[in-house]
Amino acid sequence: MGWAGIYLNSRTNVTIKNVRITMFYWGIYVYTSSSISITGNYITNNTIGVYIT
Repeated sequence: MGWAGIYLNSRTNVTIKNVRITMFYWGIYVYTSSSISITGNYITNNTIGVYIT
């Protein structure tokens, strides 16, 4: 199991679309970012699916 499938730190205007994310601690980890779009993804078997802080 990896740490994060997708890690965004201090990013703006990012789209995550139609991605398969499995077997991570965090499927998607978003930290101090803005205008993030997460749509149509398959996020399974992660400890935490999407974490936004």
